[in-house]
Amino acid sequence: MGHRTHVFDCGDAFLSSGVVVDCVLTDLQMPGRSGLAVAAELASHDRPPRIILMTAHADPTLASRCEKLGFAALLEKPLDSKLLIAAVEKAIRR
Repeated sequence: MGHRTHVFDCGDAFLSSGVVVDCVLTDLQMPGRSGLAVAAELASHDRPPRIILMTAHADPTLASRCEKLGFAALLEKPLDSKLLIAAVEKAIRR
């Protein structure tokens, strides 16, 4: 695949890092800001990255919200590695 990745302990650490990325894989529930709050912050950027949200708590309401917000994908845990790779590849091809 050949993609460079960055790992952060929480959304706030990522947001304060200044790292520019094409795609963000975030969890819905995590310490500090939720994945939705991180996505909302990123949406204010000139060229926001594509968002892939993962959760163990997917439901139709969340799926609809992610679609309205323009997320690249909503993935349910436990993650299927093939679906994750396909979602990342699709997100970075925008």
